[in-house]
Amino acid sequence: MLRCRNVFVIFLALLTGCASAPPVDLAAPLPRIRYLLTFDDGPSSASSRNSTASIADTLAQNPTQNGIKAIFFVQTRAPTAGGSDTGKKLMQRLFAEGHVLGLHSGSARGHVSHRAMESSELAISLADGMADIASVTGEPPFLVRPPLWAFSSVTLDAYRQSGLSMILTDISDRDGGPFLFQANPTDGGTMRNDLVRFRERLRASQVPLVDGIAPVIVTFHDTNNYTAAHLSDYLATLVSAASDVGLGMADLPYYNDRATLLEAAQTRSGDTASRRDMVPWPWNLIWAVH
Repeated sequence: MLRCRNVFVIFLALLTGCASAPPVDLAAPLPRIRYLLTFDDGPSSASSRNSTASIADTLAQNPTQNGIKAIFFVQTRAPTAGGSDTGKKLMQRLFAEGHVLGLHSGSARGHVSHRAMESSELAISLADGMADIASVTGEPPFLVRPPLWAFSSVTLDAYRQSGLSMILTDISDRDGGPFLFQANPTDGGTMRNDLVRFRERLRASQVPLVDGIAPVIVTFHDTNNYTAAHLSDYLATLVSAASDVGLGMADLPYYNDRATLLEAAQTRSGDTASRRDMVPWPWNLIWAVH
């Protein structure tokens, strides 16, 4: 029985190409990292205690690094997001303050999986969303993040035809799902595990660099009031977590201008290595059946 099991393991290794994988130099120094912050689902339409506005305030001024710039993947026509008067004003504010607007949804239906849309509806949603963002920024966006992280060859073709590049994530605090599964803002929790996986990808030269720096994509949701209230803690924890797992930080731990942020995002766009394990329960079950 043991002999059969060993034969089976060897067969799997040969089948997956593991036997021919190049060796990884565990002693080689790793490139330094810089966090690329992204926010999904907004902007919030709340008239008071607006979470998106609070997040913008924290990015501008916090104990870790002032003037942080981020990518906000917006729902341009959702009544509870960019389709509201408050949401429209917040998109203008975010862009004016140096942040990047990427497309999440251009449908009045809001947070609907692109895979659940007919091709004609998806094309209209992408075109509408891009036009909405262009009306704020002066030019259409080139970045898209699919709702529920759900994509397929069909949606990827639709993105390409629209001039969009998909960008996913390396680290998530799981604030898009049930509260109990959200990362603790002071100890990192699941974010540290994500960072360990990223470190191993970086060690295996699977992460593209920009000027010798590895951009680490981090995802939050700017419609989450808890995230907004604890963002300053999250920013500090991410920096300390990098040191804990043996990753060195760039001189600035976060991107601080739109041009370098866009360059890093463009370099990382299309990287689908980290997708399923970034999806919080139970949305991972929904993702799997689409």
